[in-house]
Amino acid sequence: MSALFFLVLLLHLQFAMVRIFLVLCCLWQITGGYSKGLAADSIGNRPLIQDTAYIDNLQEKLSIKLFTLNRTNNFTITDIGNNFESNYEPNVGSDLGVGLVYKWLKVGLAFARISKDGPESSHGVTRRLDLQGHVFTQKFGADVSVQLYNGFYLANPATFNKEWKVNDGYPLRSDITTLSLGASGYYVFNHEKFSLQSVYVQSEWQKKSAGSFFLGGSLNTYAIIADSAISPENFSNSTNQNNFFEDARFRSLSPLFGYSHTLVLNENIFTNLTLSPGFAMSNTRLLDATGAVAYRNNHITGRLGLRFGLGYNSRTFFGGFSAEYNYQQFRFNESQGRFGFTRGQARLYVGYRFDWS
Repeated sequence: MSALFFLVLLLHLQFAMVRIFLVLCCLWQITGGYSKGLAADSIGNRPLIQDTAYIDNLQEKLSIKLFTLNRTNNFTITDIGNNFESNYEPNVGSDLGVGLVYKWLKVGLAFARISKDGPESSHGVTRRLDLQGHVFTQKFGADVSVQLYNGFYLANPATFNKEWKVNDGYPLRSDITTLSLGASGYYVFNHEKFSLQSVYVQSEWQKKSAGSFFLGGSLNTYAIIADSAISPENFSNSTNQNNFFEDARFRSLSPLFGYSHTLVLNENIFTNLTLSPGFAMSNTRLLDATGAVAYRNNHITGRLGLRFGLGYNSRTFFGGFSAEYNYQQFRFNESQGRFGFTRGQARLYVGYRFDWS
């Protein structure tokens, strides 16, 4: 895949980045702004006071952690009769990274590849640019992602060929390129007793069980381009082969509402579950091999956000596992076909906090 192709794809979606920026600005204004939120609660203008019986703020300590990171960027697609579903995955595997937390500074960087899903001979080669940022303050949260992937393999070939064996290798699609842009922001209501930072940033310590509802919004754009029909040849038949496409663009705007709860045992051991089910106002546009619009429609679709955390926390040592996934489904060809996209990441981490003054 040439550099020119990537450039054209990015330029084509530049307006999506502008939309994401505008949505974040609107969310910023609705929630009262980050700088204002540090001093006072924008809902009711109450002073920000954390209950120290529930939360121990550790931002004055220097926290350093090592982590392994496994990213997810998969998509599924059905034929217009929903008789077959193909599952495409990139050959990415796991990375090794290091994180640093001190006061307002919270950064993590993956610097080495540990493994891939499989050897390149059977799973193909995936090239990627994957940038995911997560902001957790005492009252606000935000997620931003830019993911550009080239090269996928069909992970369920046995669905189409009953005689397929692992030694045969997976069908490879080096021509498929996907670009995902996403942004979300939300307000945490029970921020006096509940901390997302303790689970997913480790800048605070949740010492007692607590939970909170949260409210916000999200905007996502997803594009997929290929040199031939995205669906496998097995989908092709005399009734539906003209409905296949080589270029698809999906955009969605959705309210973000959910609940998060952290269960704490003996102050140190914790587990967290965060759910945000809902709907999205979506736009779908499909292009055929000639570049003509094969399908365009606006509709309401379902979405699901999930976060999970499990670990150990104290004023010095901490470690555990955390994961976050977002799934969204789009319909096409008069709702006779489905396209699903899953984005997320999972990490194992271990770290230590130093007194820093």
